[in-house]
Parts: sequence; structure tokens; C-alpha cells
Amino acid sequence: MRKKLNEVIRLNDKQKKQLASEIKAFYLDVRGEEIGMIEEQQLIDLFCEK
Repeated sequence: MRKKLNEVIRLNDKQKKQLASEIKAFYLDVRGEEIGMIEEQQLIDLFCEK
């Protein structure tokens, strides 16, 4: 099922924590960079809104 253009994705706290962990691991493994909690949350918010 495709997401409607103006629909926002909602994640529970457990999902957000898991996603933040995966984002952090991606940046470290693929880009060789460490990112902080603020950057993790900004990326999660961006993708949920878009």
C-alpha cells in the first residue's frame, strides 16, 4: 500500500530507538562518521514527514 502524499508516518518509542540505532550504525559503517542523537532524530523526523 502506498503512502498518501500528505500522510505522516508515526513511530512508537521502540521503533524510533531501533531506527536511531540503525541510522547510527549506517553512518559509522558506510560513511565512517559518528553522528549524535540530535542528528539521528532529525533524520527520523525528516523521513517520517516526507
